Amino acid sequence: MNNIQTVTAFETHALALSARAETDTLTKRLFERRIIPEVITTFQIESRGNGWQYPTNGGGLRWKNFDSNANPKYQWLDGKSEKASALYYAEDLIDQVAISGGVCWYVSGEPDVWAMRSAGIPYAFSGFTEKAISPHFVEFLQSMGVMLLYIAPDLDETGAAFARKIATALQGTGIELDCRQLPAELGERGDIGKAWQKHNSKIPFVYYLLGLPRWYPEPEKPKVETPLVVSTGEWGDIPADYRKRIMDACGVTKIGGAGFSNNVCCPIHNEEKPSAHFHEFKGLYCFHEMKFYKWVEVGAVLGIDPFKQEKPTVIFTSPQMAVEAQREFIRLKLTALCRLLDELYLQGFKGGEVLTVKELQAACQNLSPYAIRQAMKQAEGKGKNAAFLSKVFPSYARSIEGKKHDKKYNKPGKPKGRPAKRFQVPDLQMLYAALNVQPETIQTIPSPSRKNAAQYRAEVMAAKIRHKAGEYAIVQLAKPLGITAPTLRAYCKRANIEVTPRYDKKPIITADDIQALPVDVQELVEWRREGKFKGAVWLETLDGKHKFTPTQEGAARAGQNGRAFRLVKQLANHYKASD
Repeated sequence: MNNIQTVTAFETHALALSARAETDTLTKRLFERRIIPEVITTFQIESRGNGWQYPTNGGGLRWKNFDSNANPKYQWLDGKSEKASALYYAEDLIDQVAISGGVCWYVSGEPDVWAMRSAGIPYAFSGFTEKAISPHFVEFLQSMGVMLLYIAPDLDETGAAFARKIATALQGTGIELDCRQLPAELGERGDIGKAWQKHNSKIPFVYYLLGLPRWYPEPEKPKVETPLVVSTGEWGDIPADYRKRIMDACGVTKIGGAGFSNNVCCPIHNEEKPSAHFHEFKGLYCFHEMKFYKWVEVGAVLGIDPFKQEKPTVIFTSPQMAVEAQREFIRLKLTALCRLLDELYLQGFKGGEVLTVKELQAACQNLSPYAIRQAMKQAEGKGKNAAFLSKVFPSYARSIEGKKHDKKYNKPGKPKGRPAKRFQVPDLQMLYAALNVQPETIQTIPSPSRKNAAQYRAEVMAAKIRHKAGEYAIVQLAKPLGITAPTLRAYCKRANIEVTPRYDKKPIITADDIQALPVDVQELVEWRREGKFKGAVWLETLDGKHKFTPTQEGAARAGQNGRAFRLVKQLANHYKASD
């Protein structure tokens, strides 16, 4: 069937469909993409929830969302029975290639195959991802007698990388590659499917594609294999060689840029299929339980000898107050005193020096007189912090007993009234010992931020993130300061910290997935008490608009009207300092 006949047939089908009083959602959606009924029948495309399901050549069952921008966009409905590097095509592809004289099109996804077939180009196939090329790709082309392979990659960096991978695979095979540039008018991430939707010319679509500019993708440079290296990072209490022995035992071959390894079989549950991966610092993450296991827990299961390591003693000689001490002062609700000491150390004052209120005000221009009085009041050592403060700050009482120790009040002509209140700067090493902290980090808080107590606390909180961006549980950032989660969020805004929420999303597809949930809210409460469900967990529709309790009852409500839904667990947020 040539392209002109296809368009005519398509228009005939369109008229027939518009004449019907009711048209199912599947047909409407595919009609919008200009996919003809013959193609729907050929590829056995059926409606399911918010998308289409269709069989694949390897026997798997695949699902695609109606909305190409939704997450997930694709799913394997049978537990991903095929590798992402497999191929997708109609059963008559080899015959169509023979009819075309050895010409074939390789497109970016299953919908593009449907579009090409609807446009009268049946000699087309695709993979299930643009990020990998099947190891049998060249063998597959040669078995069909392909001599010329056409591609028109998507208009994004992934599409360009896809073209380079194909060029690399075809080197030295004798198969010619012809790469065409789709027009920029299709917009970002434009593809063949969009080009077919917008094609309204009488020129056959195949000639339209062959009239596009040709470009020549450069083959990829050969990768140099490097041995697996486990960085020491900040988790120095878990030696790198101990972590590497565990990962070697589990079959880890690489660690990505985000610190996660390739997928492995979970040693905790003795799985036979990959169901977990390692983070080079945090340990083993199990997909089923959606939680991390500590290195020592995994090592014990594998029978790897435990390690012993003592933390080295750090001698800290900086004249500034360490961040660890600042955090402890804030946790003890002594922010005013912390700010005063910070100012004094920054101004060069040393332990043992004594200053009056007036001298403090002159030296600490960033602090208001009220803040200085508050700091001196906190230093008097009253309340729950009395034991700690008495070790660091000597008592300067206003009583008559205090006057006896003031020389100028024990001589003739002494001034009337009580002696001036004074403040003695504590020695930093004595301060660290009294606070029971190990000083390790120095951060000079900018002068404008030292003028405001809340901004000062926010900057202290942000020191950990600025030192190392990454995923942190709220308790990791809030507990050292003794603050709540809402306060932490407010401090992130004050300190210009960019917070990216992270979620683990697991599609609920089979009856077994639903049976794995608690029956009702009462059982959910028991599971939480037993530690089976930790943190924020819920069910939601694939578009994220509707949320339900993570129970079998909630699943029944979520799946009404054939809606697809998933189990969502909120993970630790990612924090980094904004530019």
